[in-house]
Amino acid sequence: MHVRTTLIALMMTASPAMAGKEVAMEEVPTAARETAINTAPGLDVDRIEVEEESGRLVYEFEGRGPGGGRIEV
Repeated sequence: MHVRTTLIALMMTASPAMAGKEVAMEEVPTAARETAINTAPGLDVDRIEVEEESGRLVYEFEGRGPGGGRIEV
């Protein structure tokens, strides 16, 4: 039972650190911005998050496309 309790505590402690951090467009590297723009032309970005995955920073763009639908790049 002690092992299970410890595992749950570690997962709960680690989760906030693993969650994405919201950043401003000015903080996003040019290559990441250009990739998002080329992937989803016309995207009206309302939120950008960055998180570390396997030692690399990953940027996630969220917003509305030209047709008004939600897009995540």
